[in-house]
Amino acid sequence: MTMIPAEMNAGGRMVGRRGLIAGAAALAAAMATSTGTGGVSATPAATGNSNRDAGTQQPSNAPAPQYAAGAADTLYQNIPGVNFDPLDSASTYGGSAYSGIYATAANSYFSALLDLPQGATITELVFSLFHNDASVMTLALISYDAGVSGTLYANTLHSTQSASTVYASAPILSAVPVDNSRYTYIVRWSSGIGASSSTLYGARVGYTLPSKAHVYGSATSGSGVYGTADTGGYGVQGRATGTSGAALYGSSNNPNVPAFYAVNYAAPTPPNSIAGYFIGEVYVNGPFVVVGGPKSAAVPHPDGTHRLLYCMESPESWFEDFGEGTITAGKAEVKLDPDFAATVDTSKLHVFLTPHDEAYHLAVTNRVGGGFSVSGVPSAPAHAAGRKAGDLNGTFTYRVVAKRKDVTAPRLAKFTPPKALPPLASETPAPSKK
Repeated sequence: MTMIPAEMNAGGRMVGRRGLIAGAAALAAAMATSTGTGGVSATPAATGNSNRDAGTQQPSNAPAPQYAAGAADTLYQNIPGVNFDPLDSASTYGGSAYSGIYATAANSYFSALLDLPQGATITELVFSLFHNDASVMTLALISYDAGVSGTLYANTLHSTQSASTVYASAPILSAVPVDNSRYTYIVRWSSGIGASSSTLYGARVGYTLPSKAHVYGSATSGSGVYGTADTGGYGVQGRATGTSGAALYGSSNNPNVPAFYAVNYAAPTPPNSIAGYFIGEVYVNGPFVVVGGPKSAAVPHPDGTHRLLYCMESPESWFEDFGEGTITAGKAEVKLDPDFAATVDTSKLHVFLTPHDEAYHLAVTNRVGGGFSVSGVPSAPAHAAGRKAGDLNGTFTYRVVAKRKDVTAPRLAKFTPPKALPPLASETPAPSKK
């Protein structure tokens, strides 16, 4: 990289189409120094009336620019030649077909302002040009820190003659991370001859975004990306059509900062307080906590409505299973479903029995890892009638409850709900509680 002195961008950081106004002679000297011999001379640009539409000769065999196919995950900004402006307002130039531009005086400098997203990295610079002359073209990429200095990231001298349009690469000298908070970025072209035999048709700048993002926003406060919609639209929409990835993705490096945050300012008054709506399966990897409302299933009812059925809650994390057993001669052995047993702590089973015959009472006499044993005794009326335990035959249902094995869930653990984020200044605040 070559640092360009501050006096070269005396106009400071411009945001209009004219780019940055700089002294052409000082810039030429800096470029010649950075590239060794063969740099363009510092002859002042010719003066006169600018006329981009001058009807000067156009190379008959110059096709419309067609750049080579781009690299995967690389985005591009294309700049036609007519978007390049002279650094010196006195410089003269002419226009040609296919949005081309050429200088009408030797050693005139032209630049175009780049508009790249914050956080991008510039990786490629290619110029489309016609150069059928022995003179030298200069192709460059420069960033300016307004009022301080400029940095030369690419500086190539092109002298190869050709009777047709060519694509000349200007190698990037080092990685160029885009920081729009400090710098303005421009591409620059100059020709050693003032004639249409040295014509610029355009330039292509290639860049990448963090994590292969095609839309990227960042902010130290407020919103990096902000979208709004009025009626029936979507403020921000994501769509994934590949075999992997996600339509929307959020991440956070702070345990107290959510990766996604949704709020409906009509809350907490239902039914107009929906903060999220999902169609399809929802997968949660981690604790799931609901504050201020029950967890329920909306079940279709024969009357055409949906009715809410609520979850049963417990102070610890329990799993349960249900089944039916058969008692023969007053005894029964019940084996747990092995898939259920694999998920719970079977050392302490809670078993609840319900006999289907009032003639006997049931008891759990043994609890082992794979199941439990059941014994029956006659009820008082059955005993008075002379029935014995060995005479008992019938069925019963059972409910087995055991603690979940793969997680630690303290009993009635204390929980502090995270604080709600304040609304953005451009959003409607939540209604005040009365």
